[in-house]
Amino acid sequence: MNKKQLEMIRFLSIHNRPMSGKELANALKVTPRSIKNYVHEINGLYGKSIIASSRNGYELHTNTVSSLLAALDDQKIPQTQEERSFYIIKQLMLHHHSGLNVFDLSDMLCVSYSTVKTVIYKMNKIFSAYHVAFPVKMTVSICREVRRINAD
Repeated sequence: MNKKQLEMIRFLSIHNRPMSGKELANALKVTPRSIKNYVHEINGLYGKSIIASSRNGYELHTNTVSSLLAALDDQKIPQTQEERSFYIIKQLMLHHHSGLNVFDLSDMLCVSYSTVKTVIYKMNKIFSAYHVAFPVKMTVSICREVRRINAD
């Protein structure tokens, strides 16, 4: 769930009344079409109706929202380049020593394949000074360049 979707859920829970798409769009500084998409994505993500749509506007199902907000506070999806880089390194170091499938990684981060490739490209640029690389084929792994020094 992205930042705007979470913001919309919190906004609806604070106001605790049906709100029109236009009203929500103005409050979140997005288009009414984005609001429709957010509602569709949120409801589809959890497999149940979190946000109800009626003639009166959008409103939250109060019985499911409190548990959803508690779960979302515990589970934060990395949003920035730095957060994603840290997440990838943490996953590789703690859980996936042999490598991490790029498509699984894009699902975990809720981003596209090309975004993951961009993050890893930037990580390679940053870590090249330390002789650390993150090669990507179908999996991402960590490679440390080992230099041999011959003693003559």
